[in-house]
Amino acid sequence: MIKLGKVNLKKIYQFNTADDPVLIREHKNLINTLMRKFSLDVYSVLLISTLKGFCLGGLSIWLIMR
Repeated sequence: MIKLGKVNLKKIYQFNTADDPVLIREHKNLINTLMRKFSLDVYSVLLISTLKGFCLGGLSIWLIMR
């Protein structure tokens, strides 16, 4: 009997887009696409978003005080 190989697939969590307004649904679809393309999980997306917020906030404060 031939033994078949086992394929391990990574489960990628995605945001639910059911019953959302059009703008929110398109934004979630974009985030889901980026999560699949770069193999990111929800925590990674949250971390990237937080770091982006700190960088843009710091840049805006620096430009205002300049």
